Amino acid sequence: MIECKTAKSQVAQPDALEAAKYKTAFNAQYGILVGPAFPDEVELTQELHTHGVSAWTLDDLCTALALNANAYELRPCFEPGYAADALTDLQWNRTHGRAKRVRVISELLVQAGLALQTDAARTGPAAEAPHLTLDTAIALVDQRLAQLGSAHACTRDDVTAAIAYLTNPLIARAVSAPDTDAVVIVSRG
Repeated sequence: MIECKTAKSQVAQPDALEAAKYKTAFNAQYGILVGPAFPDEVELTQELHTHGVSAWTLDDLCTALALNANAYELRPCFEPGYAADALTDLQWNRTHGRAKRVRVISELLVQAGLALQTDAARTGPAAEAPHLTLDTAIALVDQRLAQLGSAHACTRDDVTAAIAYLTNPLIARAVSAPDTDAVVIVSRG
């Protein structure tokens, strides 16, 4: 349920109950209060939580549109409180979250995997080049991260996602090794 408030700048009497009043009657999952701006005060925050309503400013709506955020990504913004808080988290996660970790791990895995395979190919037949198992990939990425000064190791889930990304036919930077759970990094050019 959406309750829209008008004001020249800040909504003087937001009244979160208005946005929650018909949630049950219409079987709505969320109550939303929309207005130009809302006071950032303890009383309104408590009222939003009491009535299960999120407060959206016009700037919040513009931010969501500029992010091209989908309904799934916006779900935390509909939880009780100020939508701006969840939008900030969404922006941070897009810039610094799992997608970035998987991208960095993918790049490091390609670098480390190619170096390992190239070194092995110099000393023996290319068919004997090592295949990268998940555990080998984790060890290689952790080693590269440490060399770059990172104190944080990669996670199994993030490396698994990086391998899935690299073996995706649209990316094609790695291929599954036949009859194994390993991959081989593919050189470009």
